[in-house]
Amino acid sequence: MKKIISALSLYLLLSCLCMVFPEEMSAQGRTSMETSLLSLTEKDTTLAEVVKKVESETKFNFVGIFAYRDIKIAPGPGRRSLAAILDEARLKYPLTWKIDGWDIRVERILTIDRSLNSSVAQHRGIPEKKKFRFSGTVFDNTGQPLSEATIVHCGTNSGTITNGRGQFLLELADSTPLVAVSFIGCELVEDTLRHGAPHHFILKWKSMSIDTPVVVAYSTKTPRTSLENADRITAEEIALHHADNFAAILQGRVPGLNVVRLNGVTGSSFKFELRGRNSILNRGNPLFLVNGVPVLDENLNQLSSIITNNTPAGAGPFIIININEIESIQVLKDAIATSIYGSRGGNGVISVRLKSATPGLTRIVADVNSGFSMARPGYRVLSLPQYRSLRREAFENDGMTPGNTSGLPNYAPDLFDTSRKAIDWPRQLFGDPAFQTNVNLSVAGGYDSLSGYMGVGYTREASVLNNALYFQRLSFHAAGQLSFPDKRYTVQSQLYISSNMNKLYNGTSLGVLFPPNAASVREGSKVLQWADWMDWFKNPLADRMKAYKMNINSILLNVSPGFVNVEKTLKVRVDLGMNTNFVNENSVVPTGAQMTIPGTALRSQSFLASSTSNTLIVEPVAEYTFRQFRFMTGATYQYSSMRGDSSVGSPALLSGFLPVIREYKYVSLFGQLDYNRYNTYFFNLTVRHDGSSRYGPQTRYGTFGAVAAAVDIAKVPFLHIPRHILQYAKLRVSYGLTGSDQIGDYKYLQIWKPIRELFPGTGGISSESVYNPAFSWEQSRKLEFMLDFLLFREKLSGNITYYRNLNTRQLIDYKLTTQTGYDGVLTNFDAGIANRGVELFIGIRKLMLGEFELDAGFNLAIARNSLRSFSRLSKSTYGSKLSVGKSLNMLKGYDWEGVDMETGIDNFRDVNGDGRIDEHDLIYLGNTDPKFQGGMTLTVKYKSWSLNMSSEFKRITGPDYIYNAMMGGASLGSQWNQLDIVEQRWRKPGDNARFSKASALSNSLVNLERAKLPVSDRAYTDASFIKIRNINISYTIRSKDLKGRYNDNLQFYLNGENVLTISPYNSGDPEMANLYAVPTPMVIRVGTKIYFDQLFKH
Repeated sequence: MKKIISALSLYLLLSCLCMVFPEEMSAQGRTSMETSLLSLTEKDTTLAEVVKKVESETKFNFVGIFAYRDIKIAPGPGRRSLAAILDEARLKYPLTWKIDGWDIRVERILTIDRSLNSSVAQHRGIPEKKKFRFSGTVFDNTGQPLSEATIVHCGTNSGTITNGRGQFLLELADSTPLVAVSFIGCELVEDTLRHGAPHHFILKWKSMSIDTPVVVAYSTKTPRTSLENADRITAEEIALHHADNFAAILQGRVPGLNVVRLNGVTGSSFKFELRGRNSILNRGNPLFLVNGVPVLDENLNQLSSIITNNTPAGAGPFIIININEIESIQVLKDAIATSIYGSRGGNGVISVRLKSATPGLTRIVADVNSGFSMARPGYRVLSLPQYRSLRREAFENDGMTPGNTSGLPNYAPDLFDTSRKAIDWPRQLFGDPAFQTNVNLSVAGGYDSLSGYMGVGYTREASVLNNALYFQRLSFHAAGQLSFPDKRYTVQSQLYISSNMNKLYNGTSLGVLFPPNAASVREGSKVLQWADWMDWFKNPLADRMKAYKMNINSILLNVSPGFVNVEKTLKVRVDLGMNTNFVNENSVVPTGAQMTIPGTALRSQSFLASSTSNTLIVEPVAEYTFRQFRFMTGATYQYSSMRGDSSVGSPALLSGFLPVIREYKYVSLFGQLDYNRYNTYFFNLTVRHDGSSRYGPQTRYGTFGAVAAAVDIAKVPFLHIPRHILQYAKLRVSYGLTGSDQIGDYKYLQIWKPIRELFPGTGGISSESVYNPAFSWEQSRKLEFMLDFLLFREKLSGNITYYRNLNTRQLIDYKLTTQTGYDGVLTNFDAGIANRGVELFIGIRKLMLGEFELDAGFNLAIARNSLRSFSRLSKSTYGSKLSVGKSLNMLKGYDWEGVDMETGIDNFRDVNGDGRIDEHDLIYLGNTDPKFQGGMTLTVKYKSWSLNMSSEFKRITGPDYIYNAMMGGASLGSQWNQLDIVEQRWRKPGDNARFSKASALSNSLVNLERAKLPVSDRAYTDASFIKIRNINISYTIRSKDLKGRYNDNLQFYLNGENVLTISPYNSGDPEMANLYAVPTPMVIRVGTKIYFDQLFKH
């Protein structure tokens, strides 16, 4: 650590020295211009030819010449210095340039009248001629008008800029002028204007542009000037997906972000882990923001359902957001990016921005698609003959003959019941296609002073469990922007309303391993038929009658008044936000879903639950710019609460109400200093003072901060890097300290919770936690080195990152003796966790192969997690779960040596040689962390056709089939079906088998040894996979508007989601590795998108 700190200090010192003496760089550049001699024999040549020769023969690079490259220059004979050539050009033309190191920034002096009635800038000294008037509009490729885009008459100095609605008016002496249209961050467009016809230009954003302004935390920056490690997914990329949850879009897209679907049922939650697990006790989820408002990242359900039963999933909160309303998703990872959010962002930040209002001509976009989803189990179960053969073999191995007398050890009614047809339970439970429909409509437009956006969406997705079960969402999104005439005062607002209903059932997927002849439905009737030999609750078809319904109504509101001074050096705004979720659940178990038991009256049951969660946030922010410095300061006040209750009983009489009340308050003061010198040297310092209600009064406040520095080594003069090869290479380092308050509410207080009344008067209370006001913040120290680069004229981009995070002062549940009356106490412990890794991204953009245009991206993350220290670990209750130097997700168990070829019984290694297999023989087996993970994207365009594909890959270890089967009680040979892979079992002496022999007796020797399998390396296998997450094929019809006609776009597309999985895992979906979870469905959609450009004229 001392070496790292020393290296960091040296780097910061060198960066500061370069920032203090930058004039030497400019002086050296000017001197080199005087000494750089060029031979230009042509009498007249263009500026573009001069630039080409200069960049090939010297170290200089020209910036900003695209609109002036056709200007004629007469350099004169002989070898002359570059400075002399440019000085002569400056005398003849109104040119100017600025030297930034080895960059020569060429600019043409334009006198531009910004009004539409007088927008022509003319060269002084040119006599007045007949003028031709040209008008038009400039849009970006998303349909938004571009304000202050530049239109320049090529070869002259005449030009203009667009107004707030993207409109321009230009008067020229030429009737067919060639103009260059440009905007920062967009590709240049050249075209010939025609007198008398309106013109409409569409500029494409450079997908990897480092000069495109983006919102990062509380301010707007460009990737060139930003020091934050922030990955961003744009609206254009999101539009290629049609998932029902934005979490699915993140899979495989962000290096270091592990996103795992926990159940294939619509509405299920996802697991998020950014750069590894950093807490022993807490979940370590990132901070989720929607329009800057924190969103509750906990499951919204209180009752159980098919989502939660036998899975770690719950009803996730992100299903409420319609992805068609998302403008961008940003993932912040390093210390300087997350420190501005304080302790809330200690585990990273995922920020979602909804579409905002922009001025421009009215535009309507309609998107309609329909399709189906299908769950593919990824395995096959035994057929009825195979199942019966297995069962008979089990009894034979136990030395018994199957019988039909209840109560005896050889009781096997399933072998005598031949009255039922065989049922393929996985196919019966989720094998049918489920149909879905999505409709979205948006309207946007307005004036400079007042603009708006409105979007509505409808989604209906039937469940793969049954088409009668479905998820339905109605969403409404409105955004407005009000600007006063001088644009000094603005008010921005957004409102998002979502009404969601998820109709499921309260059952399980354990039925995938039910015997093929377990139960069925009578012919022509909906009355269930029960097998007498099955337990009364074991009927998967009965589960479907246990109705469960969840309603979520959500409101998200933002208002941001702001002020900017005339010089635009001072910006002040107040961000006000509110998020409310109303959740109601209802679950019913009717008598028809229950097996009739003689002498017992059937009673239906009802379960009800409701909750209301609120978040209110107020954040005043002030930003001041002075020369190369930018100062920002602000404050945060957040209040969150959740109130709910649940009850159980018959429909006529509900009892046993359990209230839930939680409150959370957070306050903070923060400040940030940015320094930018020549876009070459950068420095950032962030400090934040936090207060959280989750800690006691004496430990409630903490101060955290981060520092970062960077240098664009492509501009450093002494490195002599050819600029046509390397355009940009920013080397940056950041270090910071932050805390985390993700510990739950009221943990420092002594909490008592009520006990549900099973009968009147039987209620009570029990202790949940012990009073301990002394515990404090967990701390995280983050160090990161990162290199961003652009190569080969921005055709190749990428970055490589090394990070090391050290988390100390771990909060653990310290176990107490039973004499205290408490299970344990929450306290800080002398324990540390280290996460380190390397992340890589490589991107290729606009690679032309004939008429084909190729864009591609590849990302890879290699990470390691380890417990660095833990005081007296062997004497604590964590000694059996953790080991210093190993991952927190370590596996500890028996070393399985295979199946004994003579006896057919599982063998385990006797590590200590005492002749017994017990807890003293447990060894380290590995871990369930991804060894590496990443993703790939590919876009191929050919004329009007486009193919887009994204994929995810992961190398990981996961639970094997034997683990799932044993944990579900499906021992080999018992009254449970098995996957067909158990055909590789031991049958006779001499067999070299994967599975031990079958047995019907739970206490047989083979089953006693088999019970150790879930705690052995036999229970885990390679669950690596490559998944094609999304494929989108589209054909677009475009009408080019050259004569004032409307510019309409019509697009047809075919979309596939989770279409292919390649994996050695043979026991279901490798992503979840859970036999009892519904597999991730494959979805196929066909849709049409219609763009109505300029439908109305203002």
